[in-house]
Amino acid sequence: MKKFLLAFVLLAACKTEKKYIFIPGDIVKVQQTRFLILDYNKGRKGFFYKAQDLNHNNIVEYFSQERLYPGDVVARKSALDSVSKQVLLLSPKK
Repeated sequence: MKKFLLAFVLLAACKTEKKYIFIPGDIVKVQQTRFLILDYNKGRKGFFYKAQDLNHNNIVEYFSQERLYPGDVVARKSALDSVSKQVLLLSPKK
């Protein structure tokens, strides 16, 4: 009985906590469409973002992460920053 109680307490303590999995600046691919995450949307319950559709240049107010995973991120903001720095370094000086 003690082992069962201990296992139950450990299982209850280890429940997962949901949180935002994308950061502003991430590019997320959903099927054939790529979205640039602009900001968190804190006005609604749940995990929503404000995002820009890169294929059609539309703004999506309630981009949900319900069926997405961290592996859906195509590019991270830090990676984009390093690429832009490399482009600046490689551009010819005037």
